[in-house]
Amino acid sequence: MPDTRHFSEIIEPTITLIHKSGDWNADLEQRRRVIHGFAWISGDKRLCDYGPADAQLFAKTLRELPVDFRWGTSTEGAMSRPLADVLAEIEAMPAKTSRSDRTFNRDLTIMARFSRELAKTAWRPKFGKDLIVDFNAFTTSIKAIPGETDRMPWTEEQLVCAFSSPIYTGGGGCKRRLKNDPNATVWQDAAYWVPLLLAYTFMSREEACGLECIEVIFDVTTPFLLVKANMTKSKDGIHAAGLKRASRYRVIPLHPELLRLGFEDYVAAIEAEGHKMLFPELYRGDLAKRGGVRFYATSGRYLLDHVDRITPLLRTASGKRADLHSMRTSGGSALEDSRAKQIHVDDIMGHARKGTGPRNYSKAWFAKGGAAILEKRLALMCEATPNVTAHLARAPLALLPLEERSRTGSSVGCASRKKA
Repeated sequence: MPDTRHFSEIIEPTITLIHKSGDWNADLEQRRRVIHGFAWISGDKRLCDYGPADAQLFAKTLRELPVDFRWGTSTEGAMSRPLADVLAEIEAMPAKTSRSDRTFNRDLTIMARFSRELAKTAWRPKFGKDLIVDFNAFTTSIKAIPGETDRMPWTEEQLVCAFSSPIYTGGGGCKRRLKNDPNATVWQDAAYWVPLLLAYTFMSREEACGLECIEVIFDVTTPFLLVKANMTKSKDGIHAAGLKRASRYRVIPLHPELLRLGFEDYVAAIEAEGHKMLFPELYRGDLAKRGGVRFYATSGRYLLDHVDRITPLLRTASGKRADLHSMRTSGGSALEDSRAKQIHVDDIMGHARKGTGPRNYSKAWFAKGGAAILEKRLALMCEATPNVTAHLARAPLALLPLEERSRTGSSVGCASRKKA
């Protein structure tokens, strides 16, 4: 029987089915945005009216959207307006940067999984097993260009520059952290600790910002932190979230510099305030702008600008400068140029092991014990990573009021930033 329900009616039930199957984790917002985008682009037709041309239209439209395109919702922003009007405005733009092939393929892959779920019922073909709406048919092969990369690392000089900023040597208060001040103070919060964690543990921005106090362990021979799904990073308040994939669950030893600079005192102070999350200021208020997104908006981007003015950050061939995630790239690059075996690099970085041996037969964690493996990982990380904070003295623990934490402001002032 033809399914006459409109596509938008089955979005949430179908997302729930895929999530329960285990194929999608709890971080569903990006996937939900892509699926609603397809409904908008395709005209939200009856399910029985969809066919191969709709996947082609979706792919074609994605190619026309610039990298900074904001989708909005069905009630505000781009998706609340006719598609033709939005595309006409984009076409009239004097200059625009196209979305990357990886982002293009990512959106098509999300829709391909959604289509496979619908192929069990509403989009089940009468004959054969071919998909009625096959998004994978329009993905593009990504060809590496010798000598080019899509993300540049930080150099040792640039990392030292970041950790020589007034945030680490002493600056003003809220929104004046990157400015010199007669009463200079080193305030400790996400603006202070997250870049240090990125540089010395090789975590991603979201992993570092979403840590919980209980996930940082000090009373052992080799202090460490756990990267795991938790409720701080939950999107729905019901399911733990925060792991991009299963291999991202890992145990990372804490670099001696983190301990020397007072990380343990900071964690204890946050616990004493009664907080579960390590950086509570990043998880206040607006649910859509929390964690790493808020960190970047309130402090991360200003640190990038500060360093870029003094020691220009490396750029890709397309002009994209190194960002906060590039500190993770620097960590991976340092391990590459060390005596660490690939299996060690994968375990530290949270990459899936490759090959039957590493996946099924390498069980040193259980054979030798976690303590011995953590000690070895720490030695490898310390050997590979330059000490970029040796010039810093340990500052007395100082905390701003919660609502003022991690709001650093620019080092050059709002007027100059707008002009730039």
